[in-house]
Formats: sequence, C-alpha cells, structure tokens
Amino acid sequence: MRGALIVMAALLLAACDDPATSTGPAAGPPSPSPSVVTYASARDELAAGLDRTAATTSTYAVQVVEDATKQVQGVMSGVSDPARKASSGRSEPSRGIGVTVVEITVIGDDLWSRTGPLDKHWTHMQLSRAPLAAALGFTGIVASVGSAGPALADVQRGGPRSFTGTLDPAKADPTAVIHNAKAQPFPFEATLDEQGYVTMLVLHPAPTIAGMKPATTTVKLSGFGRPVTIAAPPAAEVKEIAEDAYQLYGGR
Repeated sequence: MRGALIVMAALLLAACDDPATSTGPAAGPPSPSPSVVTYASARDELAAGLDRTAATTSTYAVQVVEDATKQVQGVMSGVSDPARKASSGRSEPSRGIGVTVVEITVIGDDLWSRTGPLDKHWTHMQLSRAPLAAALGFTGIVASVGSAGPALADVQRGGPRSFTGTLDPAKADPTAVIHNAKAQPFPFEATLDEQGYVTMLVLHPAPTIAGMKPATTTVKLSGFGRPVTIAAPPAAEVKEIAEDAYQLYGGR
C-alpha cells in the first residue's frame, strides 16, 4: 500500500482562504451530531461515515505493525482541514537503514516538505505543476479515509457501530493512499462514534512490493470539528524544488 503508508496522499479537496496560513473553525464546541438517519445497509452507513469524517477538521494517528513479529514499522500523526485544502503531518519510521522523519505541510496549491532532524530548510513545490504529487503527502490520510467509500466491496455489521468487510483498492480514488489498480481486495475493520464519524480504520493489505512482509495499518481519528491551525514555514527556511524535479511527478 505505497510503502505501508510511509508516504501518504496529499489532501486536495476545496479552496483555501489564505495562501500562507489555514486556521480551522473558530474556537467552540465540535460539530453537532448528524441527524438520526436510517440506512438501508451496513455498507451505506459506513460509507456515509467515511464521507462525514473526510469533510471536517480532525486529528489523526497512524501505526503500521508487521504481522509476524508485531514490530512497529512506522508511526504518523497530524491534523487535517479539508474545507481549506490544508493539512500537515509527520512520519517517524522506526525500523530500517536510513529511515528518517518526514514532515509535510499542504495549503492549497503549495506543498512543503523536509526530512531528518538536521534538515533546516523546507522544499516547496506547486501541486498544480506536478500531477503525480497527490501521492506525496502522508498528510492526506483523512482524504484517503473518505475515498475508501467507493472501495467498499462488502460490509458486515459487527456491532452497533463496528464493521468488518473487504476493500477493493482498485476502486478507490486514484490519488488516495489505498488506491492500487493491481492489488487484490483485502479485509478491514472500522468503528464509528455516536456522531457517525470514523474513529478507527484497520487495514490488512497484502504486500505489493517484493520483499515486504504483511503488515496491518491502524488509523485512529479524533477531534472532529475542532479548530486546527496549519501554517506555511517561514520564508527564510524555504527553498524551491529544482525545476527538473517536477518531471518526476508528471510535470514539465
């Protein structure tokens, strides 16, 4: 699943009010509970929950664990503000040679990234010039959660707000982390809270890269509708990506 979610899909949903800073809703209570709705099936209820979750501010945490050894392969965390096309996050791989921390911030058409504790500069690129860059930002995990709706191959209810089933990654949005046109469907579990938001999504994809071992990815979400602040790095700490590097992402 694209390196076991170490690199996530950039969050590209709607317009950003300010090109340099995105601030979530004014301080106040979380979004009100959705109206009580009766769904025709477990699939419809879960799909609605996925859409609802991807449409509001939230905080996320992701953990990738190797199935055989139960060792943590990497952790990710961040915040998302889809209404303003903004997100930020940080990944901390825990195993392997040369692994490093990766930080990415997305606001509108702008993506900034840096790696490692000694990297004092952020690299900036324009997403509109890089069609394939939507696969860059692990900050897009919330958008990918939303895109799982069309990929729901089958869903069974495990309890009042818990679900199990199968995801078909070929049917997910092409920019989503779970999208893979060649991958086989895989099992998942999901949990909704009383307001109908997805609080946990557990994925069990088969390895798609030679040498990779099976791993389980757990996405936990919270803080729905609460204010988040996502700001561009200081200009003095930013350098532009090399022009020829855009070609790596489908640009010219």
